Amino acid sequence: MQELGQDPNKIWTLNKALYGWPPFGRIWFNEVSTWLHDYGFRTLGNSGTFMMLDRRDLPGDAGGIILLNLYSDDGLGSTDNSAHWDSFMVDFKAAFNVLEKDPDYFLECAIEWDPITGIIKLDQGKYLREIVAKYDMTDIHSSPVPLPAGRKIYMNEDWNDDENLRNLHQQIAGSLNYAAQLRPELMFSVSQLCRVMSSPTHEYLSLARQVIKYIMGSLYLKITYRPDDPNDPLSEANNELMITTDSDWTTSVDTRCSHGCYVIMFAGVAIANRSQSHKSVMLSSAAAKYYEASEGCRELTYIRGILTDFCGAELPSTLTYTIMKHCYGQNTCIF
Repeated sequence: MQELGQDPNKIWTLNKALYGWPPFGRIWFNEVSTWLHDYGFRTLGNSGTFMMLDRRDLPGDAGGIILLNLYSDDGLGSTDNSAHWDSFMVDFKAAFNVLEKDPDYFLECAIEWDPITGIIKLDQGKYLREIVAKYDMTDIHSSPVPLPAGRKIYMNEDWNDDENLRNLHQQIAGSLNYAAQLRPELMFSVSQLCRVMSSPTHEYLSLARQVIKYIMGSLYLKITYRPDDPNDPLSEANNELMITTDSDWTTSVDTRCSHGCYVIMFAGVAIANRSQSHKSVMLSSAAAKYYEASEGCRELTYIRGILTDFCGAELPSTLTYTIMKHCYGQNTCIF
C-alpha cells in the first residue's frame, strides 16, 4: 500500500479478482462438459474439448450429428440437421446462460461456407488489416516473401537495454504469432522472430516489419477446404490425410539445436503445422529428421483418433513424407 500513497500498515482484502477467481475456468468447463456428456455427447479421440452428439439412428428431425468444440468460454458448433440443433439449443439455454450467433467471425477469423459447392474458407483478412494499421504500415510497399531466403536470427548478446525497442518487437511478434496459426507460410519466419524476444535489435525489428509487408501483399489468401470433386480424378488423392516433415540440422549456431517443421494436410489444405527449434542437440542429420518425423506422427495420431471416432471405423494408412536432403548423393523422399 505504501507504493499507492496509503498507510503502509493497512491491509486490503480482495473481494474479487479483475478476471474472476483463477479456478473458475476449470470449474465452468467441468460443469458444462458434465452436462454435455449426460445429454449424450462424447469426446472424439483424445481431445477433451471436441465432442459429438450422434443421433443418426433416429428418424426425421430428431436425427443427425452435432459437432461441438469448446474454447475457454466460447464454443463452435456444426450440424447436418438444423431442427436437431434447435432442439439441443433449447435444452442447453435452459441450463446455461448462452448467447447464440451465426459463426461468421470466430477468434479473429471469418468463416465462409458455400452451401452449393460445400467449400469452406477461413479468412483472417480483417485481423491482418488491423495488424498493418496498428503498426502504421498501410502506405508501405509489400514484400514478396516474409523473410529473405536462408535468413536466420540469433540471440543478440550486446543488447543496449532499449525497452521501447523490446516492447515494440514483442508486440509485433505476438501479433504475427497469432496470425501464423492460419498462415502456415508465416510459421518459420515468426518462430525466428520469437527467438529474440528478450533482446531484439533494430535489424530484427526491420525483419519483423518485413513480415508485415508480406502480409500486406497477401491479404486475399484464405484457407480453403474443398470436398471431393467427382469430375476430378485426382481430387480424392489430393484431399486425403497426409503429413510432410523436414528439419535443418544444427541450424542455430548459438545453441547448435536443429529446426524442425511438419504440416498435416486434409481436404486439400493444412489443418496442423509446426515450425520450431528442437529441445535438444541432435548428433546427426538423420537423427534430426527422425525426431521431427516422430513429433509429426504424434500430432497425426491425435488427429487420426478424432477422425476414427467420427467415422466409426478404422482409417486407411496415412501417407507420411520425410524430406531427406543430400542422402545417397541426391535429394530423396521417404514414404
